[in-house]
Amino acid sequence: MNKLKLGIISVIVVAGMATLLMMQHQSEIKAREENRSLQEQVDQLAAENESLSNLAAQANSPKLVSNDKLRELVRLRGEVGGLKRQLAEAAKVGEKSAQSPQEEPPLSPEAEQEKQNAMLKMTDAKHFVLVFIMFADDNQGHYPPTLIRLYLYGQI
Repeated sequence: MNKLKLGIISVIVVAGMATLLMMQHQSEIKAREENRSLQEQVDQLAAENESLSNLAAQANSPKLVSNDKLRELVRLRGEVGGLKRQLAEAAKVGEKSAQSPQEEPPLSPEAEQEKQNAMLKMTDAKHFVLVFIMFADDNQGHYPPTLIRLYLYGQI
C-alpha cells in the first residue's frame, strides 16, 4: 500500500512538474513573440525618427542665395532707396504746390511715362515690403531665409 501511495504521489508530482514546465514554456513563447513585435515597432520608430530628423535638418539648414539673386536683391534695395528719395522730393514739391497754388505745366510724354514707371516701381516696392512684414508676423518675427519663400508666401 505504501508503494502504491508513493507511486501515486510521484505520478502527481511528475504531472505537476510537467504542467509547470509546459506553462513556463508557453509563457516564454509568448514573451518571445511580444519581444519580436516590440523590436519591430522600435525599428519602425527609429526609421521614422531618422526620416523626420532629416526633414528637420533640411528645413533648418539655411538656403544659400546665388550671387545673381544677391546682386538682384542689392539692386532692388537700391531702387527702393531711390524711390523713397523721389517720394520725399515729390512730397516736398506737393507741399510747396499746396502752399502756392500754381498750375503745373504739362509733362512731356517721356516724363509722363517715367512718372508712371516710378509710381509702378514704388507700388511694387510697397507690396514687397508689406508681404515681407506679413511673413515676419506670421512666422514669429522671423524673416524668410530666401526670397523664393517670400515669393511663394505672397505671390509677388
